[in-house]
Amino acid sequence: MCAPTYEKLLPDGSKLQRQMEAEEKNNQIQITHQKTKLELEQKLKDGTRNACLSVILLISAWSLMMPHMQARRDTLQCDSFCLGSMNSARSMLTLVGSAFMGRLSDSQSIKFSMFGTVNGNGNGNGRMLCLYIGTLATFLGFAISASTFSIQGMWLGMIPGSLLQHNYNVFKAMLADYHEEISQFNKSVEGEKNSINKSDAQSSTSTNDENENENENENGNESDKDASSSERAGSVGKLGMSVGIAFMLGPLVGATIVKSYRGAVMFAMVLTSLSTIFIAKMPHIEKSSVEEEKQMNSNSAQDTNNENRSIWSTLGSAIDVKSARSPSAIFLITIRVSMALAFHIFNTIWTVSLKKRFDFGPSDHGKFMSFVGFVFAFSQGFAAKRMLAPLSRKGRVRLLQACCVALGVGRVVAYQVDSLAIVYVMFGLIVTALGVVNTVLTADTCLIATSAEIGGLFGVLEAAQSGAGMVGPLIGGALAKIHPVTAPLAAVVFLYIVVFFLVAFGYEKLLYRQHNEKDET
Repeated sequence: MCAPTYEKLLPDGSKLQRQMEAEEKNNQIQITHQKTKLELEQKLKDGTRNACLSVILLISAWSLMMPHMQARRDTLQCDSFCLGSMNSARSMLTLVGSAFMGRLSDSQSIKFSMFGTVNGNGNGNGRMLCLYIGTLATFLGFAISASTFSIQGMWLGMIPGSLLQHNYNVFKAMLADYHEEISQFNKSVEGEKNSINKSDAQSSTSTNDENENENENENGNESDKDASSSERAGSVGKLGMSVGIAFMLGPLVGATIVKSYRGAVMFAMVLTSLSTIFIAKMPHIEKSSVEEEKQMNSNSAQDTNNENRSIWSTLGSAIDVKSARSPSAIFLITIRVSMALAFHIFNTIWTVSLKKRFDFGPSDHGKFMSFVGFVFAFSQGFAAKRMLAPLSRKGRVRLLQACCVALGVGRVVAYQVDSLAIVYVMFGLIVTALGVVNTVLTADTCLIATSAEIGGLFGVLEAAQSGAGMVGPLIGGALAKIHPVTAPLAAVVFLYIVVFFLVAFGYEKLLYRQHNEKDET
């Protein structure tokens, strides 16, 4: 009896040994995964910090010149027609440049390898190339402004930055890349765990237990998506906060420390140069082997096709963004354009109203803009993430609707009251709502485009808003001829009502549900 019993125990002993070896291997894998995840999270932190510092320096360089720009235009006798023509030309250049630079930032052509590589494979980093081009264009514009004293010089100095400087959008695309790295890594780890659990449970798990585990995994994945969306919103919010800080510090430094237009330009050139340092410190982006192979095949095919194409055909292919033609992208573009039109229509009557009601001068406008910059920085850097963190996707939709109400009602109240304190309170509410909306829309834009097209999609969105910036003032002026107050305000309220219902009936369906279906497939 003893011999058979001993023989039966041998397989169990070897099985136990294999289980111990498997557990030790799993522990080592978990340690490796944890280390890799910490490295990716640190890369995201470093990239976010460097992007924010570069944006602060670059936008401060431009905004510190604001207190001296009006005096410069007066000296050169640049009247309202001259200024309006420059603003229209700037919007047109921004419309063209944002779409082209956004698409260029998605490129990984080997021709761009001198500006940084992806995953060490020799593929160029188009995002880094566009960042360097943007700072160089800004520096060149400042240099032209400093070396000329004419209206023609003002025009020439405006062109390079308006056409080629779109670093804010490129940085948003880079932060989306870092988040995508973490998301792809988490998916791969989850896939490994699921495969191990299935192999271990084949002989001992019942069908009911498997169904329960699948339900738990689905709930966990949904909560992970909400957490990931909140983290994306946090990164975008920090970048938006940098813009608000720059609009606070720039005019303040320009009005108090810098005493002349030429001095402001020289200081701006120094800040632009410093921003390049933080661009150079941006962490490089890693690509998975599958994405890398697809991108390499795409680049080689594109280079081969370009040899047989005309320059116009090649240019058209370069700015073609397939994701921008999706229902989700068209939906976001509609929301962005509607809000941009409301903003520009309101601005046609707002400045005149401040002068009429409160006799606003340059100093008052400076204080008001500093207040707006402070609230904008607070809303995107602190308020948005904390408001979004505890909310589900339906909760975020409701928050967007509340922001639409605040934007519409707030502008009407701010225009009607005769108390400057109430105007400040209303604009605090308006700017906070605007910061939250911008944060949510930017974070959710990353859901509808891959890393290979996210830069181009941000460029298309910026171009659409630039187009609204060209049309909006014309619409506002035409409406003011119908009635100087009621017609523009009614148009503003109507546009926010449109956005309200778009969000109510289409946001969850077109963005969140389609994103879930894409993940499942």
